[in-house]
Amino acid sequence: MAGKGGARPGAGRKPKATENEIRAALHKAMPSADVHAKLAQAVDRGESWAITLYLAYDWGKPRERLDVGLAQQEERSIDEIMRLLVGEATGPTGDSAEPSQDQGSSDGAAMG
Repeated sequence: MAGKGGARPGAGRKPKATENEIRAALHKAMPSADVHAKLAQAVDRGESWAITLYLAYDWGKPRERLDVGLAQQEERSIDEIMRLLVGEATGPTGDSAEPSQDQGSSDGAAMG
């Protein structure tokens, strides 16, 4: 592979040294103690974003649960489920609406 990052110049994650420089500049502009004091003031005022941020760092974020199933749960009978799984050829009793090739032949040789 030629080069790092995406298809354009400067794309991709910045080097760790650059991240550290940015972090140092932020700490110089506003020390951590000042940030903590501002956050505490926002929590005291009842700002929901501040309370959420505080709890996320103090207690950790709760585990997210994703439901990758149906968008809405529906109750279905076993017959409906079987029709969906097998296809519309299955009747309400589970019997095939059309005889399969194994059940009988057109020349009548299977009888007897």
